Amino acid sequence: MGTYLLALLLLQAPGARPAAPPGLSWNEADALAARLGDLEARYKKGERPKKGMRPVGVGQSELNSYLNLTLGPKLPKGVTGVNFRLDRDRLEGRGTVDLAQVGKDVKLDGSVSALAFFGAVPLEFVGTLRSENGFGTFVLETVRLGSFPVPPSVVADLIRRNTKGADYPDGFDLLAPFRLPYSVSRVRLEPGRAVLEF
Repeated sequence: MGTYLLALLLLQAPGARPAAPPGLSWNEADALAARLGDLEARYKKGERPKKGMRPVGVGQSELNSYLNLTLGPKLPKGVTGVNFRLDRDRLEGRGTVDLAQVGKDVKLDGSVSALAFFGAVPLEFVGTLRSENGFGTFVLETVRLGSFPVPPSVVADLIRRNTKGADYPDGFDLLAPFRLPYSVSRVRLEPGRAVLEF
């Protein structure tokens, strides 16, 4: 009886984490957060990776667990069920977007905001990632919001307008080459995983 009460109190304690939805894992989310935290701490200390440093692998399920469980509270309200599928040099993403909710925090383009009356709709995209010598390029090939195709240029403009800040005074330009984080030289996408090379 005492063990049962203790377990019940722990489950109701403030800060207790909810059970992970099917297909996601707090252990995987925590493992990836720790690896990324270690890379960031070394980078901030000015420690640069040595040549031949062992690559860091990120599994597809780890990535999805990290995005939904760890970063979930930081995603725009109305974005849920984020799921990425990794393939050779390709990235496919799915999720659900409630445009009425998202529109409260994000400046939506007129053509996209007109779809807000549909409520929560599936969002799907496919793109190609190329990277070399510390820089990456992401080519967004197709985007669908529900059954409607959305031009990649509209998505790029939404991202640019909504990411203005100290790091990106003009916003993040999805269509331009970008510097990879933590002195990563290359990101290699394979079926089911990403490999960070230094």
